[in-house]
Amino acid sequence: MTSVSGMSLSAIATPNYSMQRTALRAAADAERPLAGIGDQRRFVMTRSRILLLLTTFAAGLAVGVAIPVLGGSAGSKVTNLLTTDLSTEFTPGREVLIDLVEIPPNQKLDWHWHPGEEFHYYMEGNAVIDRVDAPPIIGKPGTVGHVEFKQRHQATAGDEGAKILVFRVHTKGEPWRYLDEKQGHEGKSE
Repeated sequence: MTSVSGMSLSAIATPNYSMQRTALRAAADAERPLAGIGDQRRFVMTRSRILLLLTTFAAGLAVGVAIPVLGGSAGSKVTNLLTTDLSTEFTPGREVLIDLVEIPPNQKLDWHWHPGEEFHYYMEGNAVIDRVDAPPIIGKPGTVGHVEFKQRHQATAGDEGAKILVFRVHTKGEPWRYLDEKQGHEGKSE
């Protein structure tokens, strides 16, 4: 006679086959170790993976937010197209930087200055370059502008945003820009 957990099948008195199968399953389950322990371990592992995934997502989100803020301001995008040294016979200690600057609609960049001469070609949209002690530059597609060496300035894009090709003769080894934290909201030094 077959037995499950020390019980003979004849000891399981059931009126029909379906009830016998249910009784056999119950008896077989009684012999297994608690299924809850494995399920709990699986749940803890799943919960740990979800927590790791959420933490990784949050860190990626934080980095994704920080990069535009640190690399440019107000969600602007700066793409370096070329950095090359100039001839030391012609201009010692200088390099050329060519950047594509994209400013979202109705956004302002921080007040800043560059250790170099800056030339703009306004490709798309509309921009106003406010400069300290100089009239603003009104940048419309197809026009050009010039920001002098170390001149403090701020770019503002209009309703269409702005795309500007920036050509800079830059002091080699210097950061590409310096934020001007002393600058007031109206462009006057405080």
